[in-house]
Amino acid sequence: MSGSPWNMRTELMFHVQTFLSSSLLAPTPKEIDMRRTILTLASFAALIAATVPATQAHAANDRYCLQGRMWGYPGNCQFASYQQCQATASGTSAYCGVNPRYAYSQQRAY
Repeated sequence: MSGSPWNMRTELMFHVQTFLSSSLLAPTPKEIDMRRTILTLASFAALIAATVPATQAHAANDRYCLQGRMWGYPGNCQFASYQQCQATASGTSAYCGVNPRYAYSQQRAY
């Protein structure tokens, strides 16, 4: 390095440019391949998550609905058994019926 400020600044800029364009900041071919692999796997995971239907919780644990004037239709559908629904409806003007989502989901075997 020579003593002039102009030369020092020019040399410093050269070193900064060299550092920024060096392999320390630019990805290597191996890193590019790894990034592509990760992106591909993440894309497949997102695709599978979007296409697999969500589990239908209502088919297993809400076969019966508490129905009546204050519940509307289909009603309060949180009962796994008819006895549970009847116990909740006891003493009220409500009644129990089969959850229409459960009843009609069984017919989809075309």
